[in-house]
Amino acid sequence: MINECVLTFNVINLDSFLHAFNSYWNLFPNNNEIRMLIPQYNISFIMGKLGETSRLLAKRFQLDQIKVFTNLCPKSDERILLINGKYRDCIRDCIEEIYFNIEEKNKNEFTHQDIQLYNPANLLIDDINKIMITNVDYGGFMQNRIRSLSVNDSRLHIIEDEEYLEIILYLILCLFVGVKMMMMMMIYGMKMMIGGIFERIIQKLYNVK
Repeated sequence: MINECVLTFNVINLDSFLHAFNSYWNLFPNNNEIRMLIPQYNISFIMGKLGETSRLLAKRFQLDQIKVFTNLCPKSDERILLINGKYRDCIRDCIEEIYFNIEEKNKNEFTHQDIQLYNPANLLIDDINKIMITNVDYGGFMQNRIRSLSVNDSRLHIIEDEEYLEIILYLILCLFVGVKMMMMMMIYGMKMMIGGIFERIIQKLYNVK
């Protein structure tokens, strides 16, 4: 099961979107990060030439990070925009600026396109397995799950290795103790045998006399 969901605002203009977004943003007062889906053809309005626009946005709104992931979301024409920073108001203002720029650019250009929106519910088991095998980082929360599984798997291997090492050390200890006991028994047997030989020699000497 994929641990992702998409919240969609069905609005008619920028003001309606900002009002809906503010209502959502206020529900999570401790959240300083947001991931948003952006159609592929709008990415250039955010990044600019060689990332110049995104750098200006980060500086202007005091962001720790603004990033558009390179890979498209699975079975879609959208990419994830990641924004985080210390100041929630600045994050909100940055999002307002981004969508204002997108709306202004789209007014001047014919950008209506039929795009496939990202919907995790549309992913099949084979799609999820492919993502996990190839480990393609599209910016979704599934990647956190994959990394968590990898870390846990590594820890499991470490624990298993430690258990095997303990077993090997125990077997070596048992072998050492066994060999030591055998040597002690051999020495004791040799002592008994040598003592018996000397006893017979003495008896023969007495008999001769």
